Amino acid sequence: MTHKNISAWDFNLDRAFGSGVAEREAEWLADVFLPPMRWEHWLESTSHLIIGASGSGRTAVAQQMLAYANQAGRPFAFLWRPVPQAGAYRSWEQVARRLLRAGVEDLVARLMDWDWEASVPPLWAATLLHRLTLDVGGFPLREFVMQRYPPGLYPHVSQALEWIEAAPSPPDLTLNVTEAAQYLVVVAQAMGYSAVWALLDPPFEAAGEVTPLLQRIAEVLQWFDVRGWVFKWFLPEPFARVLEQSTVVVRRRMTVEYLEWARESMRDLVRVRLAWATEGQWTSLRDVVEDVTFEAWLEEYGQTNPRAWLTLLHPFVRRRVQQDRPLQRSEWQEIARHYPPPLFLDLTAQVAYLGAKPVTLQRAAWRLLLHLYQHRDRLCERRALYYRAIEGVDEVPLDDRIDWRNTLDSALHRLREQLEGDLRQQIGADSKQALYVRTLRSKGVRLAHATPAFGLRALTR
Repeated sequence: MTHKNISAWDFNLDRAFGSGVAEREAEWLADVFLPPMRWEHWLESTSHLIIGASGSGRTAVAQQMLAYANQAGRPFAFLWRPVPQAGAYRSWEQVARRLLRAGVEDLVARLMDWDWEASVPPLWAATLLHRLTLDVGGFPLREFVMQRYPPGLYPHVSQALEWIEAAPSPPDLTLNVTEAAQYLVVVAQAMGYSAVWALLDPPFEAAGEVTPLLQRIAEVLQWFDVRGWVFKWFLPEPFARVLEQSTVVVRRRMTVEYLEWARESMRDLVRVRLAWATEGQWTSLRDVVEDVTFEAWLEEYGQTNPRAWLTLLHPFVRRRVQQDRPLQRSEWQEIARHYPPPLFLDLTAQVAYLGAKPVTLQRAAWRLLLHLYQHRDRLCERRALYYRAIEGVDEVPLDDRIDWRNTLDSALHRLREQLEGDLRQQIGADSKQALYVRTLRSKGVRLAHATPAFGLRALTR
């Protein structure tokens, strides 16, 4: 392997296994995308609520559905990623008009890539589109195009403006939400699309702060009961419970599906990304690690979660590209001791994860780990740790009326055994080598390899 190949492979392997989120993979995601089990069913023109765990690939699936749809003869699809904002979603109508605006702006953007020599949409479509931009965006269509798409940067702007200027002025009326949705479907069909697909992929994982937004989103469904309008919602598991509790409209108007992967699909995911990053030279896990026990370890801590598999593999592919042979058992175990599966706590479900593997903890161990996790960016002083995590008091007494040191040491030992005991044996770590719960003599206790996002590598070790 030449130095040039090493540099290119190293860069591509970092992208393929180290990005962590699909938003950073948009340029090349289509080259490595593997469809989930229900993919073909989700491409039907019916509304779906697709529920997936954190790291299951919801955004990747949404982006590929967007790419699939936006071709001639297929639906016009747009992606809306609402972010919770104070006062922005006080009513269902505010949510509906923000959704419609996202669709209108995306449809206008298609005019910038339109092949005007091959075909020209009917002028009445420009009239309806102008009415839509006035109603849901508050701006005239021509002015919007001029401000958003400077002619010097977008070669088709002049043809789009000619089309807009040749169209009759729109009628002076105000559209309600249902009428605006109908207008958008009609304009999209006039441009050659079969329907409108509104893809919803919120960029957040926790349900608490976004519950009002989700309730408003659920309420808009009944106002989009329009022929040719389809919803595709991609939501984390906690949101599904929120929607089910807030309204029955969702289940009546949408088919609820779950984003799931077969275990063999995880190997295919690795194989495709390895081949893409190495120009077809590496095609299986054995090209990275030759030892058969590594795959079993990867399956245990990656489960069937794509993000977890990619995150776990990243340090191993980085080491592999630096040598001319696959890693052996002692080598991968050494790497795993430095980069163990990231620790994540699901505070809602009260479950600890190493990678994607749930770990069973006794109640006392959970409370101790929870305190350390909530203060993972700092060193916890031992005395304060005992009183706050074990005794459960906020105020640390100034004088010691009890001998807390042995009690704390025993609690830390039990936590380590429950959390990382099996892992230490698998990767050949010494019993005195703490992977996650580390004690710094005479200073305190610190949690290592903990991450605030499921499946992602911790920024500090």
